[in-house]
Amino acid sequence: MKKKDILELKRRLTKNNCTFSRICGCYVDGDGNIVTMFGETFLNLPDEEFYKYLDIAKGIFKGKLKDNMLNLKLSQEAKRENDMQQFLLVMRETGLKNEDMLRTFYESVIDNYDYIGDYLILLYRDAYDVITKTSDNNKIDESEDVYEYILCAICPVNLTAPGLAYSESENAIVNRFRDKVVGAPDTGFLFPAFTDRKEDRDAMLFYTRDTKAPHQELAQGLGCIMQTTATEQREILKTVITEVLGDSDEGIKMYEDFHRVLDEKLEEEAKKELERTEQQELTLGILEETLEKADTPPSCIEEIAKSYRSAFKETPTIAAVIDEKAVKASHKRDNIEHMKKMLKGAAEEIKILNGGKETELTEKIREVTGV
Repeated sequence: MKKKDILELKRRLTKNNCTFSRICGCYVDGDGNIVTMFGETFLNLPDEEFYKYLDIAKGIFKGKLKDNMLNLKLSQEAKRENDMQQFLLVMRETGLKNEDMLRTFYESVIDNYDYIGDYLILLYRDAYDVITKTSDNNKIDESEDVYEYILCAICPVNLTAPGLAYSESENAIVNRFRDKVVGAPDTGFLFPAFTDRKEDRDAMLFYTRDTKAPHQELAQGLGCIMQTTATEQREILKTVITEVLGDSDEGIKMYEDFHRVLDEKLEEEAKKELERTEQQELTLGILEETLEKADTPPSCIEEIAKSYRSAFKETPTIAAVIDEKAVKASHKRDNIEHMKKMLKGAAEEIKILNGGKETELTEKIREVTGV
């Protein structure tokens, strides 16, 4: 799914445009036991609940594509007869009304979801009449296709903080009752995927709030081929480069300059075609060229390239691996060096105007700039 596909679905999650037909849920305690299950017609919910459940559904579309939201392909095993793909499709076709199938799904999530604490599993079903669009992106008032999907959100359930509260009935300050509150989604998915405004049964959009530790075990339990998030890829690349360059001032400078040069390359490409830029990969050739421009020694470039080949099974995109903090640090250092040169020039001019003699100001400039 592309960003525009995600936005098209997300925009529909409003009171007037939402067409969820049903919502089901399962509350799981910290020991992995099913405490309660429920199912309701979504549009019949009271407004207070309607908006809260709608906000949770929106949470699956928050964050960055390829980081919080991953396009995952189903494995060949998952696409076999009577396996996960078929199970999810049948669950969708039953309108989330088959209690046995729902319990089987919940138990599958419990078995595969590695989480400490209570949580709530929510399932939504929707049917979206996909409106035809002309080549100039104008809508035609007729349905071209119906995209039916299920959306799953897994939310942590935590106790509210202890404290004191005023009791009207007792007219006194008393110990506050602690509620178990449902939080924003920790993990979730959308199936089938909505690719180029069409149903894609061979893929799902997988959501993770924690991009450093996504629930790979759940994705695999759903039959997906897991990918690394952009955050994970960025950390891997950092390890590959810094293990060779070290943590000396010079090594840090080369690392930061590498990301600045890479960022400048991406900005230059963005002027040509934004969508292509988002997909541009960090090939081995681009990696070596960028390291060279960052004044990395040839021997280090060779060693980094070797580690890079073994660390990445799939080539990451440039946009995913750029370290923004390193880019800012490189620019900041260059700006400081530029200011030092300007101050040095000013000191020389002052010295000339003073008949070639140092002044208190020029001495202070040399002391501050170290020149």
